[in-house]
Amino acid sequence: MRQFFRRIAKLLAFLVFGLGAVPTGFVVLPLMRLLVHPVWRFQMAGRRFVSGMMRMFVWFMKRVGLVTVQADRARFKDLHGVIIAPNHPSFLDVVILFSLVPGASCVVRSGLFKTIVGAIVAPLYINNDTFPEAMAEEARRVLEHGDNLIFFPEGTRTKDERHLALKRGAALLSCLTGAPLVPVSILGNDKTGLKKHDKLLRVNPSGPWTYEFEIQKPIVPPSTGNLRTNSRLLQDRLRLVLQNRLDRYDKEHA
Repeated sequence: MRQFFRRIAKLLAFLVFGLGAVPTGFVVLPLMRLLVHPVWRFQMAGRRFVSGMMRMFVWFMKRVGLVTVQADRARFKDLHGVIIAPNHPSFLDVVILFSLVPGASCVVRSGLFKTIVGAIVAPLYINNDTFPEAMAEEARRVLEHGDNLIFFPEGTRTKDERHLALKRGAALLSCLTGAPLVPVSILGNDKTGLKKHDKLLRVNPSGPWTYEFEIQKPIVPPSTGNLRTNSRLLQDRLRLVLQNRLDRYDKEHA
C-alpha cells in the first residue's frame, strides 16, 4: 500500500514539475527577457527565479513523502565562482542542487533542449554540445559575476557506483577558466526509480529517497603546464575524491 501511494506521489510530482515548467519557459522568462537588460543580467535573474522554483518543488516532494534531503545549506550558499562537480545517481540531483545553490548555471546535455524544459535551459544554461572554447567563454561570464557552474563529470547518470567513469569536460573547463573544482558527494539510499531507463511508476521499495549532499575540499587547477596533461591529472584527482567518499559511505552503511 505504501508503494502504491509513493507511485501516486511520484506521478503528482511529475505533473507539478510540468505545470511549473511550461509557464516559466513560455511566459515568465520571455517577459523577463523583455524587461531585464543586458543579457547577462537577464540570465542571472532567470537562474535565480528557477532556483526559487526548485526550492518550492523540493519542499513539495518532502511534504508528500518522496524525498528527504540533508545538506549544509550555509556552505552551499557560500560558494562563489566555482565549478561544482558532483556524482550523478539520479535525475533529481540537479533539481536539488539548484535549490541549494541560488543562481547556479549548469552544463546541460543537448537532448534536454528538445524537451519540455527546453524553453528554460536554452536561454539560461550551457549546451554541452558546444566546442570547449565556446563553453569556457560562457562559463567565464557566469563565474566572473560570482555565480557557480554545475557540471556533472560523468556526463550521464551513474551506472556503477563502485567504478565511477568520469569524462574530462569538468576538469578541462576548470583548467580553461582557472576556476576551482568543488567535488560534491551525493549520497543516501538506493535511487531505484530515478536512475537512467527506470520506469515511470518505479519507486524505492524501502521508503523515500534519501539524499545527503557533502561538499569536499576544492581542487585548484594548475596555473602552468600542458592543458591536456593538467586536465587529465585534475580528472583523476576528482574521480579519486568522489569514489573514495562513495566507498567509505558504503562501508559505513553496510
